[in-house]
Amino acid sequence: MRDYPMLPSTYQPRSTGDSTKKVSPWSLAFNPGVLLPSVQSFGKTGSVNYEKTNEFRPGLSMSLFLNYSFKQNWMMRTGINWSSYSVSGTQRYFGKTDTVEWIDRERNTGFQTIEKDRNWNFESRYQWIGIPVELGRRQHFNNGFGWEWTVGGGVNYLYRFDKIAEDNRYLSGIDESINRLQFNISAGFGAYYQWKGPWSSFVNVRYLLQPKYLYESEMLREKHQILQFGIGLQYQFNGKGN
Repeated sequence: MRDYPMLPSTYQPRSTGDSTKKVSPWSLAFNPGVLLPSVQSFGKTGSVNYEKTNEFRPGLSMSLFLNYSFKQNWMMRTGINWSSYSVSGTQRYFGKTDTVEWIDRERNTGFQTIEKDRNWNFESRYQWIGIPVELGRRQHFNNGFGWEWTVGGGVNYLYRFDKIAEDNRYLSGIDESINRLQFNISAGFGAYYQWKGPWSSFVNVRYLLQPKYLYESEMLREKHQILQFGIGLQYQFNGKGN
């Protein structure tokens, strides 16, 4: 019997007695999941430093992977990923006080001293659309079960929207959005079960690290760490007979 790299040894190709027909090395996997994000933020604006403490909320992700198997149980995959999550918490400014000019329409121009050691509430919403590229390996068992691991990276297009408030009052004019192209690294581990025929189902956990992205010089640096818990369904394409 031939070796089918992406399937357990008990899998039989759907054929009508043609023993030369084999399974294609290509497969397609749909992988939705739940995200647990962690975001570390720090930066500097002039003489003022700031840091954020974050409270996290679960997010959602959807991935579509195209897999290619080679050399026994090795595989490569690429595809498209969408992720959405938000964080909220406190942003603390500390440093020197700044004297800024302000304009009062009734009393002309004046000056105001702003104390920079203060807390601001914020909410940040993130959406990623990315293209991952990963290398991995699968191990099959005769009972239809198996496991896999993957490592790799990718490129993401990030959209971020901030809403900032002081004293629990949202202020107009300081909402901001950021669009940024960034890179990340990833690693994953999962278990699957091969059904009869070309279908298999799986569960997995993936770790994604986006080391940092830079916005307006030293003003904002962020490091994203994300755990993704997913389930999925994979379809193995049928190959042509030799």
